[in-house]
Amino acid sequence: MKTTSLIGKEVVNSTGKSLGIVDNLVIDENTDLVTGINIKETKDDGSSKDLTLFLYEINKVGNNVIVKI
Repeated sequence: MKTTSLIGKEVVNSTGKSLGIVDNLVIDENTDLVTGINIKETKDDGSSKDLTLFLYEINKVGNNVIVKI
């Protein structure tokens, strides 16, 4: 999968609740490996916050990103 197709995907937890949208990738500067994803979480009141998930927390990537939490 190309990184450009991952950016913008919806992230949902194991119960189907939306956690936000993939905003960026986390890259380890020492190894140059992708270690996680940043999620832009938009709350009901319109505010937003950033959340980082590590690759081991991702269960499946398809039309959306399903995480194990």
